[in-house]
Amino acid sequence: MKETWLMVKESGWSCRTIFVHDNLQLLQKIRKRIDKVGVKLPTVEVFRKLSSSKSHEAKINIINDVSGIIKPGRMTLLLGPPGCGKTTLLKSLSGNQDQSLKLTGEVSYNGYRLEEFIPQKTSAYISQNDQHTAEMTVRETLDFSACCQGVGSRAEIMMEVSKREKEAGIFPDPDIDTYMKAISVTGAKRTLQTDYILKILGLEICADTLVGDVMRRGISGGQKKATHYRGEMIIGPTKALFMDEIANGLDSSTAYQIVACLQQVVHITDSIALVSLLQPAPETFDLFDDIILMAQGKIVYHGPRDNVLDFFEDCGFRCPQRKGVADFLQEVISRKDQEQYWFHIEIPYDFVSADMFSRKFKESRLGKKLNEDLSEAYDKSKSHENALSFSVYSLSRWNLFKAGMSRELLLMKRNSFVYVFKKIQLIMVAIITMTVFLRAELDVDVIDANYYMGALYFALIILLVDGFPELSMTIARLEVFYKQKKLCFYPAWAYAIPATILKVPLSIIESLAWTSLTYYVIGYSPEVWRFFCQFILLFAVHFTSVSMFRFLASVFQTMVMSMAAGSFSILFVLLFGGFVITKRKAVYTFFNMILESSANWIKTYAVLLVAASMPVWLKWGFWVSPITYGEIGLSVNEFLAPRWQKTLSTNTTIGRATLESRGLNFDGYFFWISLGALFGFALAFNIGFTLALSFLKSPGSTRAMISHENVSKIQGSEDSCDGKHAEKKSRKSPDINKESSKGRMGIAGVQKIKDNYNPATWMLDATSTSAEAELGVDFAQIYRDSVLYENNKELVKQLSTPPPGSRDLHFPTRFSQCGWGQFKSCLWKQNLSYWRSPSYNLMRILHTLASSLFFGILFWKQGKKLDNQQNLFNILGSIYASVIFLGINNCSSVLPYVAMERTVMYPEKFAGMYSPRAYALAQVTVEIPYLLIQAVIYVIITYPMIGYYGSAYKVFWNFYGMFTTLLYFNYLGMVLVSLTPNFMIASILSSVFYTLFNLFFRICDSSTENSEVVDLVVLFDPFLLGTKRFKF
Repeated sequence: MKETWLMVKESGWSCRTIFVHDNLQLLQKIRKRIDKVGVKLPTVEVFRKLSSSKSHEAKINIINDVSGIIKPGRMTLLLGPPGCGKTTLLKSLSGNQDQSLKLTGEVSYNGYRLEEFIPQKTSAYISQNDQHTAEMTVRETLDFSACCQGVGSRAEIMMEVSKREKEAGIFPDPDIDTYMKAISVTGAKRTLQTDYILKILGLEICADTLVGDVMRRGISGGQKKATHYRGEMIIGPTKALFMDEIANGLDSSTAYQIVACLQQVVHITDSIALVSLLQPAPETFDLFDDIILMAQGKIVYHGPRDNVLDFFEDCGFRCPQRKGVADFLQEVISRKDQEQYWFHIEIPYDFVSADMFSRKFKESRLGKKLNEDLSEAYDKSKSHENALSFSVYSLSRWNLFKAGMSRELLLMKRNSFVYVFKKIQLIMVAIITMTVFLRAELDVDVIDANYYMGALYFALIILLVDGFPELSMTIARLEVFYKQKKLCFYPAWAYAIPATILKVPLSIIESLAWTSLTYYVIGYSPEVWRFFCQFILLFAVHFTSVSMFRFLASVFQTMVMSMAAGSFSILFVLLFGGFVITKRKAVYTFFNMILESSANWIKTYAVLLVAASMPVWLKWGFWVSPITYGEIGLSVNEFLAPRWQKTLSTNTTIGRATLESRGLNFDGYFFWISLGALFGFALAFNIGFTLALSFLKSPGSTRAMISHENVSKIQGSEDSCDGKHAEKKSRKSPDINKESSKGRMGIAGVQKIKDNYNPATWMLDATSTSAEAELGVDFAQIYRDSVLYENNKELVKQLSTPPPGSRDLHFPTRFSQCGWGQFKSCLWKQNLSYWRSPSYNLMRILHTLASSLFFGILFWKQGKKLDNQQNLFNILGSIYASVIFLGINNCSSVLPYVAMERTVMYPEKFAGMYSPRAYALAQVTVEIPYLLIQAVIYVIITYPMIGYYGSAYKVFWNFYGMFTTLLYFNYLGMVLVSLTPNFMIASILSSVFYTLFNLFFRICDSSTENSEVVDLVVLFDPFLLGTKRFKF
């Protein structure tokens, strides 16, 4: 491949910019070479005869009685107002229809029904949303697309052409031969086709620039559209293209260039293209061969572009001479605009509906001819053997795996900052943890055994929560995955397996870093093999955590719902993990030994160790929690070591007594059972991840319906505004014309604008870089040398000189509204946004409801049992569990929502609409009512179920404690998003706060034995503050 590229460079391909004309010449030469030896290209002809309706109680017809033929080698334009069924038609023809729609009729390609081949591979549906991986460059995006789509039948055609040329003694053009051979090579990481497409689309200047997204700088919006519409799909061998609103966000010149290149491909390679455009420019409209006009789900016209005006004249409507045909077609089917085109003065006008137009078309000559063609069955023997795809993927399984692996490696490299940041924060937490549980302060006895158990459990929490950011990283890539999956680039396993494999070294590094820093400093058993046993078990825990959160992301698919599901999963695995709630009742003798200690803060720590005994009917939860096996493995590895075999007065060893107190009295071989169970969980989660990607529907597949009346109102208001602007502009036009007439009236070589040609498009084309190179001129220098330039300089100078007596322009305030007005406006907007975001607010309320019921069941009537200290500790355990889990859920849920709102806030802030202070104050204020609802739900459910003391005073403090805790965590999430560049970093940073808060809450008390540093940290620990607000 390297030699081929060098040959092309030497022949001059890379020495000049290839534009539309050059693309046409290349394609014509290729087609001439193929036709010269009589090789037939594969072609596709699409027949359709279908209707579509929404499967609800009230039947809604989206498209009705839509029939027609899309023939090869012809460009077809699909026109119609928003909501008329264009997208539904395009998806149905490409085999990507929504499963909630009920389709009747059939679609066939060359006589084959959609069930008889793979339509998603034969055709390509290109949506109006440009979805790309932000971390990849334009060249890498196109190379990956070309790799996954393969070369199709190019290799076979090239072999057949070469064979026939050799038999006929024909010597091909060396440049064309080199190019055709280069684009027929399979398995190349970088193809000449990619470089050629980049040149055609003018993307060569940004080929090595990241695509980017809303928070990452990348290419422009127009370049993204070009990459999405033209590059990513035309680079493959697809013979049928269905493109939806591809000109949105593009200037008229770029849109024309893309459609012109598409027209050349369609005409020369006998492909088909059905392109939906909302308002094409006249020169773009003229590139199409056929027109399909839709209204209210029906086809109004389907035929050659040259005959469309004649059809409507037969219906009584005439297009004005200086009116664009595309605009006329959009307006003639509108009730608001139709009357102005009625030209039969002697006949009174009456509105002609879409049904009447449709019937009129069927009765016309074109309609009858179309009906005759539809009645004739297509001869399958005429279909080229390579025209349709009967295999789903272009590459072998091994090549699919290699392509997925190479892309995952690239994305890991681009996201290296995220992974390095995670490692640094883990190391910092490890350093803090090992100083808290310092070996010099712990002994090998019954009391300090509890601390070793707490340190082991804290390590489990750290590595469990460390996998939480995997939610956001997975969801960020789901849209691109589902797009490429629909296009049959690769199966779900080709994405899931590389992502899983490459997470293994990350889990190894993080678990090894934690174990290396904390093991001997904390003072675990000194045997080396036990060190490695702890390391491998923590690795299994971390890998299971990453797999679990990735699985949840693939199931729930949206950021807010996945965060809520992730928080609830943490709640489940920790509550049933055997630490907060034990599997069996504690050994009272052991517990009393702890309580007899003089250290008051040890009693507080015991609250967390022995919170409650798990009800018999919930013991299944102990065995389905992955943390259970991590705790069993770590505890057995540590407390069955020789140093813990000292016998107590109860005729049991310290290690056994410690394990029995936590319900973990297992033998040594359970370490290997636990390790196998964790890897089993990881395997199950990864299989579930793959199955979810394979069978679940992609997010955001529904569309909002737009009322035709509202569209008419919007169009009318825009027209009136345009009229006002035109009136203002007309007052200045005489002066402008007068000034411009003093200069030169034209530049030699520049072609005169054509009739009905868009002036903006003409100016962009006439002054392009290629036009300057062709004419040998510099338009900017010509302008600087002109009289017009001198006149404009003089005008600027005059306008820049203030008249005598004038004062500098000054505004008393920076913003048009006062601070109170800004706050009210922002609060009004935030209130609407929150009310219309049930995925955020309803989900957290439902989470609070479910969690409250969960806590109420687990701690049923524990508040009525106050006959000993352990029962009091049970109540404290319920409060701790409520504070930590509801707080974490609120913080995690608010992160994606605030990050999404921030992307809207920045443009509005820079536009001077409001100050950041007003926006921030409104955002923190609008949270209060929803947090009040959460707190009320929690108190109403948990207070009577747990059986707290029945007093209005106590109820109020219980409510106040939960409300302020939720408020704290919500505001913490807002602060983290505001301080970090993207949501992933905020999510990683939040996990650090969760673990540190949990760490210092567990070891602290108001005792004088605590260090001043720890006491200072404790003052800002929301877990401790939240529990201290609860009154008994």
